[in-house]
Amino acid sequence: MYRVDYGEASPRDLAPLSNDTVLVFGVGQWMKNVYVVVEEDDIPETEEPFYIILYNTTGDAVVYGADTATVVIEANDEANGIFALESTERPVKEGKTNNFYVIRARGHFGNVTVFWRLYANDTALEPGHEFINTSGSITFTTGEETKPIVLQAISDKLPEFN
Repeated sequence: MYRVDYGEASPRDLAPLSNDTVLVFGVGQWMKNVYVVVEEDDIPETEEPFYIILYNTTGDAVVYGADTATVVIEANDEANGIFALESTERPVKEGKTNNFYVIRARGHFGNVTVFWRLYANDTALEPGHEFINTSGSITFTTGEETKPIVLQAISDKLPEFN
C-alpha cells in the first residue's frame, strides 16, 4: 500500500490518478508506478514538498531501503514577483533627491535583487553626468512590495529642454 502525505503542499495542489492505494505485484514483477498529477493554478507559491510513502506490505513483499519518496513542486506562478516601475515618466528636480518606486506584484516570496541603470537615447549615463549615481541595485526581502530607486540630480545651472 501507499499513501500521499501532503507535506507543505495542499490537497488542491495535487491529485493521485487512482483512488486505489493498493499496489499488487504479479509473480516476477518488481516495479510499479504511482501517478500523481500536480494541479495547475495561478497562485504564486514557493517550493512545496510532498511525500509518497510505502507501508503495510503483505505476503512475500518487503519494503527494502527507502519507504518514502520526496517530491518537490517547484516554485511557480511568479513566486518571487514581477517587477515594474511605478511611473515611467516624471519630472526630476536638479539638486534634489528624486525617488522612483519599483513595485513587486504577484508573489512576494524570497529575497530578490533588482539591478537598474540610467540611459539617455539608448546610451548608458556615466556617474556624475546629470545624476550622481546612474546604476545600482535594490533588494526586496520576503513580503516587501515597494522599494525606491533614489536619484540625486546634479544641479548644473544649465537650461534643460527635456
